[in-house]
Amino acid sequence: MRAAGEYDDYGPDLDLKSYLDLSLDAALRSPSALVRALAVVDRRLGNRRLRALSMKREHSLVKTLHAARYVEEFLRDAGRRRLR
Repeated sequence: MRAAGEYDDYGPDLDLKSYLDLSLDAALRSPSALVRALAVVDRRLGNRRLRALSMKREHSLVKTLHAARYVEEFLRDAGRRRLR
């Protein structure tokens, strides 16, 4: 149930609390889609690793946040190049 992104009343709360103590690697490997989604937008995740992540079999929330972060990083990099 948790891997599919479905929760009971306390599931998301427990996942959010546990995320605070996880390393980035552990968060990206978590069975919880919510934790993996947070890891994708975590600033500890660098650009190279963001680009290398496979989204083929991911939950839609993780895919959506990955795409948003990817676009944001691309636009930020493009803006830096233009200012030079």
